[in-house]
Amino acid sequence: MIDLINTTKNHHFISQVEQRWNASSNPDNPSLARICKYEIVDKSSFEVHATNRPLIKNTSAKDDLYTLELFESGKRLNLEKFFGVWEDKYNKIISSFHSSIMYKIESNNITSKSIDGSDLIEDVKYLQKLKFLNFIRNPHNIKKSLKSFSFCKDFIIQGVGEEFESIFNSLVNNDKRQRDYLCSQYGVSPAEYDSWLKLIILFVYYDEGIAHSSIDAMIEEYFKAKELCTTIIISYYTDSALTPLVPDIGSIIYPDLTYLFNVSKNCFVLLKHTPIDSEDIVMMCKKFCEKNNKPYTEEALNLCKNEMIGKINTSIHVNDKELLETYNKSCIKESVKFVYSASPIVVGAKIIKKT
Repeated sequence: MIDLINTTKNHHFISQVEQRWNASSNPDNPSLARICKYEIVDKSSFEVHATNRPLIKNTSAKDDLYTLELFESGKRLNLEKFFGVWEDKYNKIISSFHSSIMYKIESNNITSKSIDGSDLIEDVKYLQKLKFLNFIRNPHNIKKSLKSFSFCKDFIIQGVGEEFESIFNSLVNNDKRQRDYLCSQYGVSPAEYDSWLKLIILFVYYDEGIAHSSIDAMIEEYFKAKELCTTIIISYYTDSALTPLVPDIGSIIYPDLTYLFNVSKNCFVLLKHTPIDSEDIVMMCKKFCEKNNKPYTEEALNLCKNEMIGKINTSIHVNDKELLETYNKSCIKESVKFVYSASPIVVGAKIIKKT
C-alpha cells in the first residue's frame, strides 16, 4: 500500500517529465526548469499572448486531482502509482527515439524529405498509450472523455488484493473533500467527477491478477486489428525556430481515431487508425487508379483493401514547416485556454500584446 497511500497532493495532468522535454531552459536542478506559456486570445485567427515562463513543477497541475480519499494524517490514497508505469520510462525511451531519428537523418544526409520509420513502431505504441492516458486524465477533457466512453460509464474493474479493496472502499465511501472545488474549476458536476475517476481507474488499473491495463490492451489491439490500417507521421525538427506546441488538453484525439501529440520540443506525431471499409480507403483507391490511369472498379477496390489490411505505414518528416503550422494551429484550436512551448516563436500563430 506504500505506493497508493502517500503525501503527494500536487497532481500533474501533463507529467513533469514530458514538460521538461519542452523546457525553455534546462538547469542542472530539474525542479527549476521553465516552459513558455501562451494564452489563447482568438482561436479563429490563431492569436496568442505570451504570458510568462512558469516553473514546470507548478504547470498543468492541481492539488488532489486524482485523490480518492484523504486521511487525518495528511496522507491520501491517489492514482499516481498507475501513471508512473508510463511516465517513468519516458526519458529512456524518448532519448533512444531521438537518437534513432538523428542517426537516420545523418545517414540519409537530408533535412527535408521523408525517411522510413518502421523500426520505431514500438516506441510509437508506447507514446500512444501515454498520450491516450494524458487525454483521459486531463480535467479539461472530463465531459469529452465521459461522452466517448459512455458505454462503460461507472464500470468498476474487478481486481484482487489489498490495493483493490482500498480503492473499492474509497469509491464506496465517496468522501472527497476536494471535489466541490475541483468541480467548480472545471465546470463539471460531482457525479461527472466521480464517473471520471472511475473511468481513469478502469483504464489504468492492474494487479497480480490483471497483468496489463486496459490501455495496453486497447492500443495493442489497434495495431493488430485486420479491419484497420495505420498511418504514422513522425515530424522531427533540427531547427530551433521550429518548435511544436503542447496543448493544455494534453493530447488531441479526434473521434475518427486520429491522434496528434507532442513528443518534445523537437518532435510531434500524427497517427491515424483507418477502418478498411471507410470512405477514406475508397478515396485512396480512386486516387491511386486515377494516378496510374486504371479504371476504378469493385475489383480494384477489393484489391486495395486487401493490400491495406493491417498495414502500418510509418514515415519521418524532417523540418517540415507546413506540417508544424498545421499541428500548432490544431493545438490552439483544441486547447481550452493555454498552449506551451520551449520557444518564444510559435509557427502558425500570431503573438500579440494583450491590452
